[in-house]
Parts: sequence; structure tokens; C-alpha cells
Amino acid sequence: MTTRCLYLALSTGQNIANVLPILELAEPGDRVLWIESATAARRGWSEGALQVLADQYGADVIRETLVDDEPASVFRLLAGHPALATAERRCLILNGGTKPQMLAAQAALGPVGLEWAYNLEAPCGLERFPAGAADTARPAVYARHRVDLPDILRCGGREIERGTGERIWPGVWREPAPSYGRDPALTAATHAAWHVYKRWGKVQEGQEHEECLEKAAARNPELATRVPYDELPTLVPKRMRSFKRVIGRGREVNDVMAREIYNSSQGLALAGREAWLRRGVQSPPDVGMDFEGAVRARVLGWLDGRPDYAGLMQSVWRNVKVCRSEDQRGSLAEIDCGLVLRNGVVLNLECKSYEADLKDLNSRLAELQRAASRPAEMAVCMPLFTGFADQGWFAPMAARAEKLRAWRYFQLLPFTLEGQPESYKDFRGEEVRVDTFEQALEAWLRRYLPPGSRR
Repeated sequence: MTTRCLYLALSTGQNIANVLPILELAEPGDRVLWIESATAARRGWSEGALQVLADQYGADVIRETLVDDEPASVFRLLAGHPALATAERRCLILNGGTKPQMLAAQAALGPVGLEWAYNLEAPCGLERFPAGAADTARPAVYARHRVDLPDILRCGGREIERGTGERIWPGVWREPAPSYGRDPALTAATHAAWHVYKRWGKVQEGQEHEECLEKAAARNPELATRVPYDELPTLVPKRMRSFKRVIGRGREVNDVMAREIYNSSQGLALAGREAWLRRGVQSPPDVGMDFEGAVRARVLGWLDGRPDYAGLMQSVWRNVKVCRSEDQRGSLAEIDCGLVLRNGVVLNLECKSYEADLKDLNSRLAELQRAASRPAEMAVCMPLFTGFADQGWFAPMAARAEKLRAWRYFQLLPFTLEGQPESYKDFRGEEVRVDTFEQALEAWLRRYLPPGSRR
């Protein structure tokens, strides 16, 4: 039986790069010769990739396993392989194996009638060499394959945890955009409330003596209003009884003495955070979900107006938790807002509305790259509202952004309000320019555009 084209791939730990050129170029009647080294076979690198080839293409795969990792083994296998004799054309996928193994494969196949194909990381696309080493690269864009996030994860031995993950683009689905991020007054009020709440909580934690609490009240006048002594038995009865026993050295004192001591200490030590909350001073709403929704809405709106960038995308996902294929009991990685490029690169927009810990981010990036292949990237979205630079909560916000800019492995995507000032003055009095969210997103993704279309 004659094969129109035989695609040859050497298994690797990043098999999505092998799979994409095959699925983009192959036609019915073509075959795949898939070669595993001993290391690849031992680590099971091929299983997910071969499943994707079968599901997407119904590929006729010839699977060969080498006894070791030596280039000579690759040469011997290919030099006399019967599948080569019946193939009208041969295409070698350059992304797999080690460099010595790939050189051995080329030597065994010879230069005549050998095409090369190579999946590019950046720009997003595919390079073809119809005459192998005798030809120059002919860039092409991906247009045919249907590989998406579940397939990419499967190639890495991972999958989307049940009950999580939703594909939100392309399509007509849209979640309602939250008022946060669109209404400046509401957005500012949310961060002001969080600022007060976080500072109060940090002062309170493990520090109930009067001096510390009085300093907290001086920094946060809105918290200094005293809870009346008569409300305490209802609000915090256990704390009240404990207070009376402590000041009575083990015996509960009467209300006259307890009231005098309580009032002389500004009432803050005993009332504490619990009393404030029970009195109706509630903690602000969890801004995290609204912030993630606001980021997604901006991303989708930007894609609708930028066909050049939309052409790079296979899909956009939200709220994905990644687990091992054989274990659905615990997530290994999370994707807040995931952009899946047509060349298989997964980009995660990690949304941090308040804090960002470097150790945590490093761990998230490492697991993302294990699950979705090494070229996967992560940018951190943080709010930076320069129109409120005169507010007390802005300085810590700006400090967090400056700290993130110093971390070389993460791109900062400042989440901005429409029409906000282009810059602010930092604590040194120096002017700091802030790109809009859309400008920062474009700067991050520009290298994936074809060279001729970059601006």
C-alpha cells in the first residue's frame, strides 16, 4: 500500500510541538512513524500525544521503541524501515528528540524527497522546508487543526479537573461584566475598604494590648469609635467574662470596676475585631471574583477589536484547575484567564487583586509549564488606578506593582480604569508611566504576531 506522506516524529517531553504540524498538514491516507527513545518510553511521554493524534485525525500510527537513547539506534531503525519504501513523500518534524537523535534521523533518511516542518514558539506559526536542508523556510499560519487546551494538557499527562474550566471564546457566551473596573467610584471604594480592613486585621492579629490598638485607631480614625460597654455582653459574651476574670486575678469583678477599666483603655482591647463585625461593620466583599471577571471582560472586548491578535488565538478559558490524568482528587495548577495560541502555547493571566507572593507565582508557573509544555507563560494582572494616587490605599498598590516589575519571569499587566492619568509620582517624587491594560497586553503578545504585522 502506498502512503502519500509519511510523517516522522521523535518523542519528546513537549509532544504538543510534534502533534501540531502533523494535524495541520496531514491528509487522509497519510501515516505517522512515531519513534520513542528508551527514556521517552519509560516516562510515558507518548501516551497522551498518540491519543490526541487518534482522536483528532484518526491517525494511522506506526509506533517504534528504541532500546536506548543513542543516535545510532535512530539511524539503524530508519535506515531499513519498510514504511519509508512505500511513502511518496516524507516529512520530518524537527521539534522532537535530542539534537544528536534528529541529526541521526536526517542522515538515515537522506536529503532526497525529505520535507521538514517545525512548530514555532514565537511568532505563532509553522515553518515548512519542502526540500529539507536545500530549501529556505516558508512560514505558514495554523488554520486547520482543532487542538485546544484539553488536548495540550493531555499531551503532558494532565487534564481539566471535573467541574472546572469553561471555554469563553470564541462564541457568543459572555458573563455579565462586573461594575468593578468600570465604575471608578465603586472601584475606589472597594479598594479603600480593603485597605482599612487589611491594616486593621494585621494590627489585631496576636496583639491585643492597648498601646498597639490605640496606634491602630490613630492610623484608622474610622475604627476609633468606641463600642459602648453595655453592648459587650451581647456582642462578645465570652470575651467579656474572660476580661472580668483577668482584671480580677481569677475572680470575676463587678461591672463598676470592669466599666472603668474598659473605658480608660479606649474600649478597643476587649471589643476587638469580633465586636466590630457583629455590630455591623462587615468586611468588604471579596474583590477577587469581580476582579477576575473584569479582567476577562477587558480581554474579550480587546480581542473583538483586534483581529490581528484574535487570529493567533485558538480559545480563551476561565477558572481552569489542572490535575493528573489518572487522579481527579487534587488540582496541580490553576488558570484564571487562559489564552491558548494556535501553536499550542498557553498563556495564563494570573489575577491578583491585592497580594502577589513570588514563591507562590514561581510554583504556579512551574506547574503550568509541566502541564502545558515549557513555552507556557504567565502574566500577573494587578490593579493600578493612577486617578486615585492621592488616596491612602494607592501607595501600597503602587508598591506591589513596582515589586512585580522587578521579577524577571513575570510580565505585569496593570489593570487600569478608562481615562485614568498616564502616570503618577512614586515615593521618591519620580514620574512613573503606566500603560493601559490593553497596551500592556499587546506589548506582551506582540512577539507572537508575524514579523510583518507588528506595530
